[in-house]
Amino acid sequence: ALNAVSQRRPLLLILEDLDDTDEATIELLTYLEYAISARGPLRGLDLVVAASCRADAVPKGVDEMIRRGGPDSAVACIELEPLEGRDLIRLVEAHGMQSPERAVLDAIATASAGNVLNAIEIVRLIKIQGPIGMTPHSLFEWLERSPLPLDTHGLVARKLAGRSPQCRHALELAAILGIDFEAPLVERLGRALDIDVGPGLEEALELGILVDRGGRLG
Repeated sequence: ALNAVSQRRPLLLILEDLDDTDEATIELLTYLEYAISARGPLRGLDLVVAASCRADAVPKGVDEMIRRGGPDSAVACIELEPLEGRDLIRLVEAHGMQSPERAVLDAIATASAGNVLNAIEIVRLIKIQGPIGMTPHSLFEWLERSPLPLDTHGLVARKLAGRSPQCRHALELAAILGIDFEAPLVERLGRALDIDVGPGLEEALELGILVDRGGRLG
């Protein structure tokens, strides 16, 4: 199927958070590593697979691919530095914190350990419940009392804490449909399971868990 589709257009397959992946995904990556290598049966396949994971949690199968390397290998490893400097400023400003002080950026960088998801969550929490009349010192103290989880599951659990059962059900169904989706499709899924997800979607929108992207939610 991949070969047939790639004849019409180049393909980019993105796999995030491989540190939480399953055996089937590792088997797929192992096969693709061989198949699209210089000597593989699909060496003409116009496909790029971009996969990400934490440096301290590289799955065994992926680590073996990286170690094999060699001139015929289709695998390249790129280590990304923690988010900082101008990249952190752009991220923070894109999420609503305009012209932050240098010390505030340092506090966010330290608390997030340069992790993009953590940095976004910190900005969101500051906007919602951060210290009034925030100074760099008060922000440091507040962040020390409000430690963030450093993994995706922890961030999701924190974001969903206190949400209604309807909101949780709506988001669980929406997650099946991908990064963005049409609300009517989630509602049809809900009706098939005898669940009214309309109020749950509205709650998620009000809380900023979901955003409206021109008729699609995500």
